[in-house]
Amino acid sequence: MVVVERAQPYDFLVLEALVEATFIETWTGIVDEDHIRQHLDDGHARQVVERYARCNNADVFVARKADVLVGYAIGLSPADSTDFTMPGFYKVDKLYLRSSFHGRGVGKQLWDAMVDSAKESGASGLYLTHYPGNARASSFYARQGLKKVGDTVYKCGNGDYSDWVLAARWSELVSTSDDRGVIA
Repeated sequence: MVVVERAQPYDFLVLEALVEATFIETWTGIVDEDHIRQHLDDGHARQVVERYARCNNADVFVARKADVLVGYAIGLSPADSTDFTMPGFYKVDKLYLRSSFHGRGVGKQLWDAMVDSAKESGASGLYLTHYPGNARASSFYARQGLKKVGDTVYKCGNGDYSDWVLAARWSELVSTSDDRGVIA
């Protein structure tokens, strides 16, 4: 049984390894592997953990099976996001899961934790950035009701990747497409 809960201080001691492992699992075969390696060599996993371990206003959730972390999600209320911002919207900044747990409902548990926090923050809805080449994630986000509302660029190593900005107001968080992906 997998439990999703708010991260505890001791979770940040082991979160870096999960951030790195899920990043590699997610992006291998989707983006250039040299870019993945450089991104990690540049300290991506360490930077994620350092940034959110000391950010009192971030919502950090972990998925735990027994004592092992298998996924995590990080969100920011509208006032806390410094990236591309949709005024009044909550940002789902990270949502990663070990690939061996895909298709078991754990990603949905993490998603639901983010949605609950986003609603509690008083946000009008939520948004995230998404690389459309990640078909599995695209399908997941479509099933949650997200729609493309813009474009942005994500840097990974020395590569630039065009990401979509996906968003939904609370009333839109329903199925809006089939399993082929987000409707652009």
